[in-house]
Amino acid sequence: MHADLNNHECKYRPDNDGLWNHIKNWWLLPLHLATSLTLVLVLLTTVDGHAFLVNKSDAKPASTASIHQTDVMTMVSVGILLVRFLAAVWLTLAGWRLAFILLEHRSTTLGELNRVVSYRPPPVNFKGSSLHWAFSMWRIFALATPSQFIAPMLTGAIRWDPAIRTTSPEEVLVTQPGISDGYNAHNQYDNSRTYEVFGALGLSAAAAPENFEQGIRPVYRRKIPSLQGYPINSTVEDITVPYFNIEGDFQWILSKEDAGNDMAVLKEVVGDPTYPALNLSKAWNPFWSGTDAGRLTIVNTKIWEPAQRTDGHYEYPPATIQRGSKLLAVAIRFGDYCSKGPDPALGLIPQAFMYEIGAADSSDPAHTTRDCFIFARFKYSAGAIACKDCRIISDGVVEAATNSSWTVQEDPLTEQALAMMPEVLFYMKIANISSAPL
Repeated sequence: MHADLNNHECKYRPDNDGLWNHIKNWWLLPLHLATSLTLVLVLLTTVDGHAFLVNKSDAKPASTASIHQTDVMTMVSVGILLVRFLAAVWLTLAGWRLAFILLEHRSTTLGELNRVVSYRPPPVNFKGSSLHWAFSMWRIFALATPSQFIAPMLTGAIRWDPAIRTTSPEEVLVTQPGISDGYNAHNQYDNSRTYEVFGALGLSAAAAPENFEQGIRPVYRRKIPSLQGYPINSTVEDITVPYFNIEGDFQWILSKEDAGNDMAVLKEVVGDPTYPALNLSKAWNPFWSGTDAGRLTIVNTKIWEPAQRTDGHYEYPPATIQRGSKLLAVAIRFGDYCSKGPDPALGLIPQAFMYEIGAADSSDPAHTTRDCFIFARFKYSAGAIACKDCRIISDGVVEAATNSSWTVQEDPLTEQALAMMPEVLFYMKIANISSAPL
């Protein structure tokens, strides 16, 4: 069968007329242009020259909407990807359409047509008189060329240098010392003081193990409800933080003679079931109820009492600094005799004086067991410090890192904090907080 090419004729379909048909044929082009223009306007108005958060440590209230620089880069990358996708789609369609037009008007070779369809470059060899179609194709591809390089063009035109900009300082109501409902409840209700102990227990559990390694001074922390909601690593310019420091090393009591006059107190601590070794929330002796090895307590020699009450309110104490020495009692064995050498639970025990005492068996009061204890002395200073740049390390928890320039200051709650410490240590052992080598 022979086809006469001279008699070939394209049939024109009238249903291609009309605005809607032209929109359907070329809608990708205006969509590409609108997307490109929108992306450029957004970059120039909301990104270029603006500062964004670099990480979560930026000082900005957590309740304020914020966007990080990584989020901006991600959104810009998505916009660039969308622009390039639309450009590739409509250029592919345009290339095919112009290829058929060139073929119809016999203004290109089959080799050129193959290159146009495969790679979408404009033709360079023309035939016939319809050169304006080829020039139209050149103009379209020349105008579309920048879209292929939009990513490096945009990222080069926008300043991406991270900038650190601190927000304006905010005044935060931290505390109001003096008579308050909280201080009244502290003096009046055992449960209130128990909850205070548990709160201190939680803060102790949050302390990192390295803060307790030998040779490293501890950090000091304070829970401040009014700072809740501020981001981690924000700083507080001036804050009062509780301070407690052990001066020097523990001095283990090496003999009964070394204990001296303290021996009578130590005997009561480990042998009298009514001795108030823990007495802030309730007066009781944790060594008498049966326990595990390693339980320890700071020996109280002064019984806790509520403050004086005047006109229905408890008098707020005067600010003080507490300095002195305290005794420490450690239970190393229960229901077993004292013996030298490593202990199965505690390991190598210091060469300290071991005090053995009989105690009633909690399961059989008629039966007596032998329990073993060691004792130590330590000197301390307690009060408060003024931290100028304290960091928020947890929600509402401020940390004062070690600073040799600190000066201990007087604080009205120093004595109450010291009275709380034996119970905090007791519950730390009960809660099995093993991060701090007690």
